[in-house]
Amino acid sequence: MSSYVKEFANLLTGHKASFVIHVPPFTKQGNKVKASQVKYKKSNGLFVPLSVDDYERHLKGEIGLAVSPLTGNTDGIRDSCFFAVIDIDVYDSAFTVDQIKDLVSEYPCYVTKSKSGGFHIFFFFKELQNAHQVRETLKFISYITGIKYLFGDKVEIFPEYDYATDKQAHCIFLPFFGAKEIEVVKFIREADKKLTTVETLERINTVTEFNFLPVCIEAKLKASKYYPLTHRNNFLFSVATFLLNTSPDDADFLFKEISKKFIAEDFPEEEVNLIFKSAKSKRYSFFGRCKSPELSEICNKKICERRKFDGVGLFENNPKGRVVTNVDFGQLYKYNALKPFYIWEIRKSGTNEDYRKVRFDNLSQLLNQKIAQAIIGEAVDTIFLTLKNDIWEKHVELALKEMIVIDVHLFADSSDLALAVRSVYQFIIEQLYPYDEPYCIFQGRVYKKEDCYYFLVEAVISYLQAKGLGKRVNIYAALSNMNAATEVFEGVEVWCFRENKTFKDLLTFREKVREIERKTLEKEIETRFLDKNLLA
Repeated sequence: MSSYVKEFANLLTGHKASFVIHVPPFTKQGNKVKASQVKYKKSNGLFVPLSVDDYERHLKGEIGLAVSPLTGNTDGIRDSCFFAVIDIDVYDSAFTVDQIKDLVSEYPCYVTKSKSGGFHIFFFFKELQNAHQVRETLKFISYITGIKYLFGDKVEIFPEYDYATDKQAHCIFLPFFGAKEIEVVKFIREADKKLTTVETLERINTVTEFNFLPVCIEAKLKASKYYPLTHRNNFLFSVATFLLNTSPDDADFLFKEISKKFIAEDFPEEEVNLIFKSAKSKRYSFFGRCKSPELSEICNKKICERRKFDGVGLFENNPKGRVVTNVDFGQLYKYNALKPFYIWEIRKSGTNEDYRKVRFDNLSQLLNQKIAQAIIGEAVDTIFLTLKNDIWEKHVELALKEMIVIDVHLFADSSDLALAVRSVYQFIIEQLYPYDEPYCIFQGRVYKKEDCYYFLVEAVISYLQAKGLGKRVNIYAALSNMNAATEVFEGVEVWCFRENKTFKDLLTFREKVREIERKTLEKEIETRFLDKNLLA
């Protein structure tokens, strides 16, 4: 027996009891290429374990040998494997071996055509590897390379099970049936160079070409080289959304690099730029994009979760990154009223609903995640996913940096505090004593000296009660906001208010109103006088 046969058998060592003999000749039956007979090796009615002789007969073309990579109870070690296969079980595929090699070019593996026209992607291990870990790793590889997207449920992983049982395991037909020795030797030399481990494969999974993107996006990007993208514009919008969430500083550059391959006569660069601009215009959550058609067709939550961005839907490594959860956080506004408040545009992720304007009365409500969840939940009927406190604080910090500040004039402020301040200002204007008589304040009037107004708080209370505002107005909050202070006059505590810009604006506004009223009255008198003369 030639040494290369033993080397071939060592590379493809499988379950000694789970193997199948395919008896030539092979004929095409429908789409499948099948043997004239499939049987198990027996002698005098007794089962005979797999041997190197079986591998030799396979290479010579005497029998076709299919083995299970999963080691069994009879092997001394179980639930492990020396090799594994991604089986693309398609028939008469238009794809070529070179194209499949290109898809898995980042990995140490060997690609061959299957006997039915599909493809087998072999991984050979330096030593026994845990079958469960091997299967999980190869599942991830099949997704990340775009193979699962391209071939769907035609993709299988061998070993097919994590654990060996007493039942017959599923087997994979070995390559190089009836091959020439030089071809087999060349294969062995190449396979020896590609011996690997699960640890190595997992390390490669973390450093793939688009490792900064979710698995679904990387898979479609790689598959798009050989298969046209569906929902192209929406897909690129999802790419832009993700990049803006995770790498805001580099998003523009990365998006342009990724989108280069899609630019064509019917899809010019200008249109690509518009997609990025649209994604940047609002603080879209990537979480909602998972439900969109361009990603849901390939979405696999378990596979996606293996590529960690520091938690489910969070991006913790990047301090400038945005939170990705089940709501879209739009623009944050701060209204600089007498009592400042915030408005945050919020909507459910994955919808085209208009943003709801959600009010927060102070910064404490924004920073307290539980309170924010309750306020947002009441507005959009969805409680956003709970985040780590430091992540939420970073998210709020970013929103504050991009916040739009709107100054609210006292006249436009509808808060209770603004009403109180306007009422006290009105009291000062209406009760101002026209003469230089300080003692007028004891009669409930306002005394002015230079730019200071003096009055008793009891006079303000009486004035507001007469106006029907006594219960609605917090006088002391208003006086504090006006920066009014107390002084002692003739042994009595009185309030002193110094003119400010807002009060001066109110005086100017009042004079303008009076001027309009005066002109209107003059016009009415003139009209009535004219009408009276006409009647005469």
